[in-house]
Amino acid sequence: MRVFRLLVFLMLFALAGESLALEVQLRPEAEVPGEMVTLADVAELSPQDDLSRSLQTLELFKSPAPGQSRSYSAREIRGRITRQVPSLTGLVLTGAQEIRVARASQLLGPDQVELLVRDSILGSDQLPVGSQVYIRSLNLPRPLVLPLGTVSTEVIPSDPRILGNSRFSLLVRVNNQLVHNISLRVSLEVLAPVVVAARDLQRGSVLEEADLLMQNQDVSALRNPVFDAAPLVGKTIKRKVRSGHALDLSFIDFPPTIARGDLVVLRIRQGALEITAQGEARQDGMVGETIRVRNSRSKKDVLGVVVAPGLVDLEY
Repeated sequence: MRVFRLLVFLMLFALAGESLALEVQLRPEAEVPGEMVTLADVAELSPQDDLSRSLQTLELFKSPAPGQSRSYSAREIRGRITRQVPSLTGLVLTGAQEIRVARASQLLGPDQVELLVRDSILGSDQLPVGSQVYIRSLNLPRPLVLPLGTVSTEVIPSDPRILGNSRFSLLVRVNNQLVHNISLRVSLEVLAPVVVAARDLQRGSVLEEADLLMQNQDVSALRNPVFDAAPLVGKTIKRKVRSGHALDLSFIDFPPTIARGDLVVLRIRQGALEITAQGEARQDGMVGETIRVRNSRSKKDVLGVVVAPGLVDLEY
């Protein structure tokens, strides 16, 4: 559309009997901010009149990648101008015979990426307040070169369970456009107060308060560490744990939130609409687990998610 308007202007200018004379003085170097190189980026135009002002925004080339450069000859630039504006007969090129065009950029360095990963982990609700996160290694040896604009980032763990994770995806956007999607290998150390065995615990033991201690440990290699000892008191431990070792939730025999054979309420929700029915649990399940339940009216088994004792949400 811009070139079309320019052609219309030049046609009217020519019909008026004016001479379309223009001097384009090329610079030896230019730095461009955007994706296209315009005539105004690489040259001074004279005389300063309606013609030169109209030609300033003429797009010549696609810009190099951010942080990169490329050289163009005066002959190439003349060809680009005359092909787009064939009615421009009085074109005179002066100045440099070759121009080096560089694309402006900004950098996102390894130190900044490390902070982004660290903040993402600290922001997880899987860690207690006061956890300390250290990144021992990160496979990003060079800064990321970005185009100019507003930068936004997103760090996504490969596993929703943050602890034990060694891979993250870094998404980098500039002006809401995705410019990098990088896989990061990260070695973590995460110090947090966790529940450990105060003495050697035998399989089948019923836990007492004296059996448990809170101790700062590196929990990065633990899948399901326990950050509060109180819920474990009175529970049975399913495996032997040596003194000083951290307890894992999988070591503890928790009674199911819903047990096989329990009568439950089956609930379907869609927006403000809620429908309930009676049912029977066909499996044990904890909160958040999917179990089979039988609809008491239809006698059919369906899958649902345990929400609370006696309540199962069905998928709609």
